[in-house]
Amino acid sequence: MREEQVTKLLVDVPRWMLLEWLPQIFSLVARNPPVPCADCLIACLGHVAALFPQAVYYAFRVVRDDIAKDSIRSEKITSLLGDYQATERFCRALQLLQHPKAQIQNFLTNILVPIVSHRARAAQEPLVSREVEVAYQELYEDCLDPNNELVGQLRKEERRKFKKLQFLKDLGEDGKLSGEMSVKMAQKIEKSFSDWCAEEANEEAKANKGQAPATQLLIAHFTGALESYDSDGVVLRIPGIEMGSSKVDCADGEAGFVNLVSCDPTLKVMVFVQMPKRLKMRGGDGQEYWWLVKGGEDLRQDQRVQQIFRTMNRVLAGDTQCAKRRLALEVFKVIPISKAFGIIEWVRDTDKTLADMITAAAATVLQKTQKD
Repeated sequence: MREEQVTKLLVDVPRWMLLEWLPQIFSLVARNPPVPCADCLIACLGHVAALFPQAVYYAFRVVRDDIAKDSIRSEKITSLLGDYQATERFCRALQLLQHPKAQIQNFLTNILVPIVSHRARAAQEPLVSREVEVAYQELYEDCLDPNNELVGQLRKEERRKFKKLQFLKDLGEDGKLSGEMSVKMAQKIEKSFSDWCAEEANEEAKANKGQAPATQLLIAHFTGALESYDSDGVVLRIPGIEMGSSKVDCADGEAGFVNLVSCDPTLKVMVFVQMPKRLKMRGGDGQEYWWLVKGGEDLRQDQRVQQIFRTMNRVLAGDTQCAKRRLALEVFKVIPISKAFGIIEWVRDTDKTLADMITAAAATVLQKTQKD
C-alpha cells in the first residue's frame, strides 16, 4: 500500500480514538533509523494536533530528545504543534512541584550513575550521553539556576543551600556537565549528596522536636506560575479530559473540553521518598480535577497498564453477560510529561494510604488493650 493511501486511512480515523495511542505513535516516530511509515505517522499526528495540540505536546515532550537526533523529523513535528510555549511553561511549572532534594537525588541515583557506569563497562565514549546532558540541563534550570523566575520561596532557599555544596559544583556549571565526569566521580557526588540530605533531615527533625513533617504546603513555596495561572492569552485545557470521548471530535473543537482556570493554592504532600503531591485544578465548568504530581519515576509503564485496562473494559462491555453484571476495571488517567515525571488522576475517596490504615488499626488495638 502506498504512503498516500496509508495516510488517508489514518486521517479518516476519528481523532479522539487516536488520542489513547499517541505514546505508541511517538515511540515509532522516535526510532532511529526511522520506520518506513514515519512520514505517514507524522501526518497523522498533525491531524490530531489540529484539535488536540496539548495532548499531542505532552506525548511529544516525553520523546522529544530522541526525536531531536533527526532535525528534519523534529522540525516537522514542532511545526505541527504551533505555539506551544504556554503549554511548555505549564509543564515546567508542574515539574517545580517536586521537592528539589528528591529531584537531585533521582538524577544522581537513577540517571547519572547508572548510565555513566553502563557506558564505562561497554567502553563507550564519551561517558556522558546526550540523555544525561539533557536531564542535567533540566535539573540545573529547576534547582540551581539563579535566573529561573518560576521558582517559589522554598526552592529559592534550597537553591542557596545547594550553591554552597562543592560536590554539586563539581557536576558542572551553567547547566553543562563536567567534561571530567567519571564513574568514581559520579558515585562520589551521589554519596556526598545522600549523606548531606541525611544530615539535613536530622537537623530538621531536631528543629521540629520530633513532629511529623508538614502534609500541607502552598504551591507558592514551589512556583508562582500555577496558583493564579496566566497563560498569556493562550487557553489551556485540563489535561486528559478529552481522552476516550467522541464528544470532542467536532468541527469547532470546543465541545467536551474543559479550560484550566486556576489551581488550588494548597498541596497535599504524601510522606513517601519522592514526596508526591496532590494538586487540585479548577476548570471552567466549576468542577475540581485532582491529580497526583509524581517525580522520580517513568510513568509510561503505568500509562500502558491503564491502556490495557481500558481495552479490557471495552471487551467486557461488548459481552452481554459481563455487561449485565457491570463487570469493569477501575481506570484512571496517567499522563507522563517527561521520562522521570508526570501526573496521575487522583481517584476520589482514596485519601488514606496503607500506612494510614495500619496506623489507625494499631491505635484502635492499643486503646482496647489499655482499657482491658
